[in-house]
Amino acid sequence: MANTLYDIARQMMLTKQGAPTFTWDSVGQTADDIYMIFVDGDYTPAFTGTGGVQYLNAIATTSRHNSGAPEANNEGVQLQVTSVTDDGAADAEDTTMTAVLPFGTNNTGEIKAIVLYARKGADETQNPLIAYIDVATGLPIRPNGGDIIVSWDPGVNKIFRP
Repeated sequence: MANTLYDIARQMMLTKQGAPTFTWDSVGQTADDIYMIFVDGDYTPAFTGTGGVQYLNAIATTSRHNSGAPEANNEGVQLQVTSVTDDGAADAEDTTMTAVLPFGTNNTGEIKAIVLYARKGADETQNPLIAYIDVATGLPIRPNGGDIIVSWDPGVNKIFRP
């Protein structure tokens, strides 16, 4: 597969109608909380469609692999959003997921992708998925209980360009 945006995110970025919208950068308004989670190969993304397939609840908690803290497994880690560049790319500080535990048979499970979502509320059906990133240096990765640092692209594309 290749890195892509979910259709629900594209719709929210373009219309600000219908589905709840999200704001990446806080210039002139309050930015939403943007989160990052790691997913394994058991998660098959659905980039199009209606209903809950493009919200956080579409990713089984058993396919999410994040901080060793149990309360963090469902939400991942919040990005420190820095800006939307003048040429339209989303950017954030490099992000660290702490103490990512091994998983799977004999602890050989691999993280296959990074998913970004906007945290709109405690109910996962309110949290739209933004981006699926499975083509990046270091992916897939087999966690060993240590920290995993995600260094976002310093080039023109940054994290993504809508």
